[in-house]
Amino acid sequence: MATNYIYKQKNPDTGEDMDRVGMITIFNDSEMHRVPDGAIEVGEAPVEEDPEGAYFDAWRLQQNGTVKIDLEAAKEIRLKYLKKRRSNLLERIDQLQFRAHCSDDKEEIQKLEKTKNELRDFPDKINWNVIHNLNDVKHILPPCLI
Repeated sequence: MATNYIYKQKNPDTGEDMDRVGMITIFNDSEMHRVPDGAIEVGEAPVEEDPEGAYFDAWRLQQNGTVKIDLEAAKEIRLKYLKKRRSNLLERIDQLQFRAHCSDDKEEIQKLEKTKNELRDFPDKINWNVIHNLNDVKHILPPCLI
């Protein structure tokens, strides 16, 4: 049976603890030497609101040994995901817009340009003030990205 441990990562230059955590899985006692000092044994899903670990980079080890989500870091992770999704959509729209230019379809060109502007503007239109927990973060999906 495997056992998971969470530990604070150390700055490679200074050796001081960082906010970010690392996780190591030990399959038998002969591997215990790999567990860093100060690591905390955790279950398979150490963060109740993030059981799949999608926001692992936002996990923070607390003084009491629990693991919590850094909401600001989770927001950054979600925004990065949304921007990647936007980039893929913009690539596809560029292809459609090229075809519209080739066929001199001015109406389609304008429609696509409007869509591209909506995609470019969406990060500024997210109301981060209404985001209070990880569940809220997970549900951010501007309509232009659908």
